[in-house]
Amino acid sequence: MVVHLGATWSKDDIIVVAPENRGALWKVPAAGGTLEPVTTLDTATENSHRWPHFLPDGRHFVFTVRTVRGVTNALRIGSLDSSETTQLAESQSNAVYANGDLLYTKDGALLAHAFDPSTRTLRGSPRAVAGGVRRNTSSAAAGFSASANGRLLTYLGGTHAPSRLLWFDRAGKPLAQLGEPGTFYRVVLSHDERRVAYSTVDATRGSHDIWVADTATGTMTRVTNHPATDWWPVWSPDDREIVFASDRAGQSTIFKVAADGTGEPQQVYRGDVGVMPLNWLPDGRLLFFRDVRVGESGAVLAVPVGRPAAPETVLSASSFRINHVAQSPDGRLLAYQVLKPDGLEVYVAEPDGERVKISRSGGMEPSWRRDGREVYFATPTGDIMAVSVSPGPVFGQPSRVMRPCENSGAVTFRLHNADRKSAMTADGQRVLAVCDEVSNPPITVVLGWLAGPPAIVLSA
Repeated sequence: MVVHLGATWSKDDIIVVAPENRGALWKVPAAGGTLEPVTTLDTATENSHRWPHFLPDGRHFVFTVRTVRGVTNALRIGSLDSSETTQLAESQSNAVYANGDLLYTKDGALLAHAFDPSTRTLRGSPRAVAGGVRRNTSSAAAGFSASANGRLLTYLGGTHAPSRLLWFDRAGKPLAQLGEPGTFYRVVLSHDERRVAYSTVDATRGSHDIWVADTATGTMTRVTNHPATDWWPVWSPDDREIVFASDRAGQSTIFKVAADGTGEPQQVYRGDVGVMPLNWLPDGRLLFFRDVRVGESGAVLAVPVGRPAAPETVLSASSFRINHVAQSPDGRLLAYQVLKPDGLEVYVAEPDGERVKISRSGGMEPSWRRDGREVYFATPTGDIMAVSVSPGPVFGQPSRVMRPCENSGAVTFRLHNADRKSAMTADGQRVLAVCDEVSNPPITVVLGWLAGPPAIVLSA
């Protein structure tokens, strides 16, 4: 199992996990077994339950609720014995219980709020313990931890270093920077490669918006501006529109908008669960998408664009989730990324239904060369790989093309299964990659923090 947004282990060997970005919390025996839901999302106001932390009784836990449409995130109490939850407080981060206090962050401050674990209620007002604690605005995770007995507190200071969009040639040589530094998620080149779409985080509200950058001038244009999260952009075949996922309608729904940001977004498809767009086919008629159902098999579905119709299954999966689908230029093959319990791999589906695994040690974000003779994908370690495709089709062994960001200074190339951090041009000669600045923020250790002694700084 791949856990993305927190897990907690009870004294009775029950694990509560947040396995996906858009979903509730699940429980599973530590010895292994079937995932069972332990909380239920209110999709009208919530898009994620995450960062669970067991309380001393081993039956109840505190967790973070990420909300939609600009509503402040909150902390709640959940239980292994009931799906009912109790709201505790507004918060911008995860929470940890330590010796009579609940620790969480708000407005950059680490707060300690007196908490009775027997009644599971807060008392009085929170008090500030530390300032300048680092927090990931998008994931609502703050960099702190505390021992259960309250003797030890650690936290990460400073701010996140910005990322850069950099061009590289096929040999990995840096060519140029595109636009200004910032945060970049799911970087997708338009078909004519004149623009790149991506989502970025609004620092004040923690939600994503869609932006487009001109690859010639570096000019960055905001396409959506909404308190909800707008992300996962996909270009239309003529590059005039972008479809994207948004929780502005509650659960994740597919919208489309003009690529220049004019006009209002229009809803394309809303399912009975949240959905994410994957690929808009070249003829413009069909849109591939996946749902965000947790704990069940994943599938790629297709729906007509512009007219109501029931979705049809394109690719089914019995025990894994499919993501990042790319159709070959001749329309016969589908390269796709799968998330299995042991990691991420890339497969190609052939017309006869056969599925061929083309990655060997992990893979994600597949794309095709314009002539269909190569498939590219990234590895979890950041390498860009190429697999030759001969008539048949016959697939070669994956070969390393390069590692972006390796020769561009103090930067590193990080990958996450939901983040498209690189885009290969259709001729296979250049890569646009998100390069994250390397930083060494201070880690502060406070001994006996309840009494407030001087902090011991381990690194700076």
